[in-house]
Amino acid sequence: MLVVWDQTLFTKLWCIFELTIKARSSNGPAIHFIPVWVPVWTIWWAGVTTLASVPLALWKTFPLELDPMARFISLFQIYLGPPYTYIAISTLFSAFCIWKIDSHQTMLEQMECFDWRDATCTLETDRIVIKKHIFTLFDEALEPPLSVALDAADVLGPEVGDREGTHLPLMGSSLDDHIRRITSYPTQEEVLEQFNAYVRGPLRDRVIALLGRPECMSFKLILVACLPAWFSGLVSVLGCDGQPDCATAANNLRFASVAEYTATNVVMTLFFWPIACVTPYPAMMWVNQRVSGMVTGFGPRLVVGSFLCTILSLLLFGLMSVLSAMFVVGVSTSSPSLLLGFATGFLLEYWVLWFLVLKKGSNDLTQRSLSRQA
Repeated sequence: MLVVWDQTLFTKLWCIFELTIKARSSNGPAIHFIPVWVPVWTIWWAGVTTLASVPLALWKTFPLELDPMARFISLFQIYLGPPYTYIAISTLFSAFCIWKIDSHQTMLEQMECFDWRDATCTLETDRIVIKKHIFTLFDEALEPPLSVALDAADVLGPEVGDREGTHLPLMGSSLDDHIRRITSYPTQEEVLEQFNAYVRGPLRDRVIALLGRPECMSFKLILVACLPAWFSGLVSVLGCDGQPDCATAANNLRFASVAEYTATNVVMTLFFWPIACVTPYPAMMWVNQRVSGMVTGFGPRLVVGSFLCTILSLLLFGLMSVLSAMFVVGVSTSSPSLLLGFATGFLLEYWVLWFLVLKKGSNDLTQRSLSRQA
């Protein structure tokens, strides 16, 4: 089942009932939620990444200094870029984070406070139909009785062993509430409360397992939004950094050979930079989630979140620039200390990405598996 989710989904009785049927069903495909912000954010942020990646694709190498330290500083300044771009990116992304967090939190609150009486129906006659279906789905009196399969045909004859109706419920759907009170079966009002409890509990947990917490973002979604950065890196590799031939680019960056330059460029632009560019987004989402828990109001949250995210993005992209410069200078000078520093920083970047995205994704997958088994 594919569900396009917006803030009105869990206020509609038909939608809730259909999700309940699918969640309680042991067979059939899984439920897939697509929040309405996903396509808008993906297109918008892919465009922002494209604009930010244009300078990288158009960048042309120039002869760098022979001194390794001077070369390191020049490369760091080139990779870091102008600081004002981080202010713009942090402000835009913080506004999205606040919108996403508020929408997600509204969804969870709607499910936590769900009551079938308050849910909306376009036609009130539908409420009567849904009510009957709720009784069919949750009423214990309508469930087949517990039975043990015996080979009755060998003992009593085939006419007894093949009789129909062995899976019919013990009680009819017209069972009166007065009789229900004598037995252990729930009353009609209790059946409706069981439906409410299922939406507030197991169904809500199932949705959390599928969509994650308000501060969670899909790793695949972030990768899609960052694809333009990877393509710009591919252009840089195939285009020899804007030079007519790779020998000129290798000489400008002070590499000993074209093969050394090409290998360094491939590792840096196609492997290291994509991971480094993905990390700031879940980190900024995490910061805005913490800010939302301490500050109220869209304006104050945006100001505080943008300020903190600007500092965070400068630190993360600054680390990426430092490591990139260390890698280029380390390879061109064959410096073990610089290469060891790059490897350590790369592991640090990957650990941050694992902590913010991959670890939560594995936990969500475990919860999803448990909910299916339940």
